[in-house]
Amino acid sequence: MPQIFDRDIVEDIRARINIGSVISEYIPLKQYGSNNLKGLCPFHQEKTPSFNVNISKQIFYCFGCGTGGDIFSFLMRYHSINFPEALEMLAKKAGVTLPEKKMSPALFLQANKRKRLFALNHEAMIYFQEQLQKSGKQKGLEYLKKRGLGSEIIDKFFIGYAPDGWENLIIYLKKKGYTTAEISDAGLIVQRNDGGYYDRFRGRIIFPILDRDNQVTGFGGRSLDGQEPKYLNSPQTPVFNKSRQLYGFPQASSVFHKVKKAIIAEGYFDLIALNIAGIDCAVATLGTALTKAHLPLLRGRVETLVILFDGDEAGIKAAFRTAPILINESFESRVAVLPQGHDPDSFLSSEGHHALEIIIDNAPLIFDFCLENLISKNSRSMEGKLKSVEELKPLLTYITDPVRKDTFLQKAAFRLGIQYHILKESIKSSYNRNDNIKTNASLPSCLTREEEYIARMMLVEPATIKTYIEAGLIDKISNTGYGKIIHWIIDNYSDDTGFSFLQCVEALQDDNLKACVSRLIIEENLLPSEYRQLILSDTLNYLKKKGRKEPLEKLQMAIEEAEAQNDISVLMKLLLKKQSLQKENIM
Repeated sequence: MPQIFDRDIVEDIRARINIGSVISEYIPLKQYGSNNLKGLCPFHQEKTPSFNVNISKQIFYCFGCGTGGDIFSFLMRYHSINFPEALEMLAKKAGVTLPEKKMSPALFLQANKRKRLFALNHEAMIYFQEQLQKSGKQKGLEYLKKRGLGSEIIDKFFIGYAPDGWENLIIYLKKKGYTTAEISDAGLIVQRNDGGYYDRFRGRIIFPILDRDNQVTGFGGRSLDGQEPKYLNSPQTPVFNKSRQLYGFPQASSVFHKVKKAIIAEGYFDLIALNIAGIDCAVATLGTALTKAHLPLLRGRVETLVILFDGDEAGIKAAFRTAPILINESFESRVAVLPQGHDPDSFLSSEGHHALEIIIDNAPLIFDFCLENLISKNSRSMEGKLKSVEELKPLLTYITDPVRKDTFLQKAAFRLGIQYHILKESIKSSYNRNDNIKTNASLPSCLTREEEYIARMMLVEPATIKTYIEAGLIDKISNTGYGKIIHWIIDNYSDDTGFSFLQCVEALQDDNLKACVSRLIIEENLLPSEYRQLILSDTLNYLKKKGRKEPLEKLQMAIEEAEAQNDISVLMKLLLKKQSLQKENIM
């Protein structure tokens, strides 16, 4: 973790925050014991809770997927954010003001630039809203009214209008105190070949895109005069990434906790049409397919995702591309495909919202949808079955949960008319190629059981650190796996300051090692106090034996080399030395 703020500030925030209360905002947790909470892990698919939170230690760990850390680690992983952003979120919750002067100069400039861009985008949104109202019966407002958008929907989504003209917005924003460079960084203007600039959005309906904190990050524009492309988004900027944001998220987030369901639409007007029909738990992607980067916005807020696709070949293909992304997630993922030739807007206009609700309510699970489409496309002939199995293999290999995988295998075997064991054997060679989630990912490689116990003892009983150091621990511990944890502890321990395992979690760069430390702390109850002295004694004996074993191993290598060179004189001396060391080891 970069030391951007004083340690005292970080610890003050941590002391004011209850890790259980914060994580409970994202996933349901149940109390077990006085200091422990348990729930379903938000980072992988599971039916039996294996996600543990220790309130007194301020640590979480999942025994299913091996994810672990402190509250900062949780927020960083859950929201796909960096440490400063997690720190800022927790500072707000704790009521702590972060002194900007403590930030490094480079990061201060970066943070200030982001604030300016958010403010600039907000000012641009106000401008577009004003232009929509000024357009009166002209292009903007008239177009929206023809599409059934009343003032309530227009206001709810802050919809605006970019009038024709090349420099309207740049002139407006400059009067508000923003520089050409800042407006360019926000993606609102485009540089000409001659070095000048012109407005990116012209003659378009404007959809402001807001993040989870209601900050304007970018814009989408719909052409009204045939200008291509029909839809145009802001380019990627320091505050906007279309693959990480969902249109309409702030408006829908207040509904998610009631219905526990999110409808994922494919565009701005699809989302607007759903809202007009009273389906207000909808969000939309921004001209991209749903990605894993979108999911942190929805985790912990909803239990069911319904991906709504247009009824054409492109919609079917999009469903198949989405399936691997969702197959291991904790959501109940379903696919709703509209009849051929329809999008949500046209279907609602012709069939009404009740008909759409029926399609959504009866949407099949995403695996079932893919399976039935393959059967329909390939037929039930022998060749068709073989082709369906081949096309199912990539999807099945993404599934990491054995129960879920077996359930889908049985379902596929039944629907394809293939014996279960034959289908399982057929795809067996494709198993376990997915690396999205690694079971027991927290277990470091090249570990030894003794090093695990030493690491556990040092974390749980810091008083033993000095004992291990005096036993010559440093020279006898590897630099891999648990050895890295042990070396960090030794390097950062002092008699004056003591030791904090939370600092160890923050400082270790390897996520697997962070999780490993969390697991050892969570499992503290697996190491009863009456056994700790025995374990300390055993591990010290291990170090003692290891210290004797290594000289013997080196001596044996020298003996083999002397034998190879037929050096009898050196060989005899080495054999006598080996005999002496062996006697010492016995004593």
